[in-house]
Amino acid sequence: MHLLELVQITAITFSVLSIFLLAGVVIIRADYSRRIAEQTEFRKSALPHLCAYLGGQEGREAVLGIFGRRRFPALDLLMEQSEQMDPEARKKLAPLYTGLSYTQGILRDLESRHWPQRLRAAERLGYLGEESTIPPLMRALDDDILDVRLAAALSLARLGCGGAVIPIIRSLDLPGEISQRRIAEILAVLGDQAEEPLLKILKDRSLGPGALSIAIRASALLNLRKAAPTIETLLDHTDENVRINAVRALGSLGEPSCIPKLTALGEDSSWGVRSTVMDALGRLNDHSSIPLLTESLGDPEWWVRYRAGVSLHRLGSEGIDALRKASTAHVDAYGRDMSRQILQQNGNLNTPEALS
Repeated sequence: MHLLELVQITAITFSVLSIFLLAGVVIIRADYSRRIAEQTEFRKSALPHLCAYLGGQEGREAVLGIFGRRRFPALDLLMEQSEQMDPEARKKLAPLYTGLSYTQGILRDLESRHWPQRLRAAERLGYLGEESTIPPLMRALDDDILDVRLAAALSLARLGCGGAVIPIIRSLDLPGEISQRRIAEILAVLGDQAEEPLLKILKDRSLGPGALSIAIRASALLNLRKAAPTIETLLDHTDENVRINAVRALGSLGEPSCIPKLTALGEDSSWGVRSTVMDALGRLNDHSSIPLLTESLGDPEWWVRYRAGVSLHRLGSEGIDALRKASTAHVDAYGRDMSRQILQQNGNLNTPEALS
């Protein structure tokens, strides 16, 4: 066989393969578009019936008859609608979930070898509202895939499982700010069910600084005022992250009784703690802290200086007067610069009037 013939055969082969590949892509895209169109049409026709059911104008059996034709698109619709409903209204969806018999199939998916299937199952179980799904979801907190563990944790929170608080923290407590914030947000979904477990964690330092920081964050998100005294005891914790979260939470909870301990941390060895203290004093509207805030305008760290300045401005006329004086008389050049920066960005640098 001549070289030219070999090249021609190779070119023809690649051309044929390209045609088949293109045809396959076209077929897949057409099938995907068809399924999307069918789902869109189903949602358009099913949503009015769901709204009528929730409003008491249509019976359960009629809705089940319509939803039963497309069970999983119907599940997606129910999950989406539940996100827009308050907890009491969501209870009306329970008879639909039960009537469409989702639980056993989704539990089988939770045991799948394929993690995307386990992830989808863990997400869905939280909407069904069935206590029988709690043990499998607790086991899913040990899944090798972090996303599956996160989905299981959120579903347990949706189900109001207060006993899952410590297991959730243990399974998700990884290094990093984002991880702690996400766990706290999940625990906050529990609402009142999280109160007792969180108070228990805050009193138990044996769980480690990560667990304490998460519990502090969750308490602040839930505005758990009764946790403030216990959080205050953590202001002297050896871990910097615990101290930062404790200061931030007390400022968010608006507990003026903690101000003396907060001001004591104004000279903490950690600039992150000092910066958070400056912010908290402003949020607590503590005018007695003006001398400390003014002094901190000269802190070696920019963030501490900046937050001290912002808090002084937040305190109104007294704080703005302190900034004006500091802009020319502060012993530290950085303090003078920061005072002018805060005044300028708020339009007070050259105006005699002070904001109240």
